[in-house]
Amino acid sequence: CYIIFFLSYNATAAQENTTLQNALADIRSSVEKLINIKDDDSLESSSKDFKKLETSKDILQKITNFGLLEVSVFKKELGNLSIEKLLTSDYTFDAAEAHDTLNNTLTYYAAYFTSTSERIKNLKKYEEAQNLARDLKIWREEIFNPGIERIIALKLILHNKNIIKIANSRFEKILLDLKKLKNAKLITFNTLQTSINGAAASINSAEALDTEATALIIKILKTSAVTQNKNNGDNQNTPTDFQKINNIVEQSFLKIKDAYKRFIETNELVKKMMGIN
Repeated sequence: CYIIFFLSYNATAAQENTTLQNALADIRSSVEKLINIKDDDSLESSSKDFKKLETSKDILQKITNFGLLEVSVFKKELGNLSIEKLLTSDYTFDAAEAHDTLNNTLTYYAAYFTSTSERIKNLKKYEEAQNLARDLKIWREEIFNPGIERIIALKLILHNKNIIKIANSRFEKILLDLKKLKNAKLITFNTLQTSINGAAASINSAEALDTEATALIIKILKTSAVTQNKNNGDNQNTPTDFQKINNIVEQSFLKIKDAYKRFIETNELVKKMMGIN
């Protein structure tokens, strides 16, 4: 059944939003109802067909309502994103224009779901409901998903930049404190050099990965979502741009995590030199 695919679609947003979670649970309940109707051999053919149609229409309406909720959630997400903080060296990139394009794309998505809702009201046969579900599935995969993934990727990158910024500030403070202790002849740097260099290297690696991710999201934002999806679909074994960004950000996070381990290691060495238990 083409309707069931919605239940496995991108639960990322739903996991962070109670309203979406409840809407998704309601869709699951209705799908189970449809399955029970299809499996009920006690129903007369005409009665079964009618119930399958009405239940399918109900599911499709709930799915379009879910789509409208998703758009609302991502519009709010987009409003909280400071695209200008990408700080790209690409002077052909306009952050305000990119923001407007994403916002207009979400507006188009909302209009599509609204028009689909009207189409659902005019369905007369169960087969028509199946065909509409198939059309909606293809549209989400080829049009909706790539656009939503852009916002999710943008959010990931901007969040990662903030994590790196905090780590850098922490590192600068640690170096300043160490310099004060060294000047007071309470510690020496020789024992700490490996930890300090390791922290610096990890942060530098995270920044390099961030630069890579930023260049990729800029390229994506300057490309049509439809074109991007077609290019990504040329080779199913090749990671999509969205998957690449996920991987890069994850690697960057691990580098920052390693830097914090170095911070702790440095702190323990300082305490040992100063005779603090």
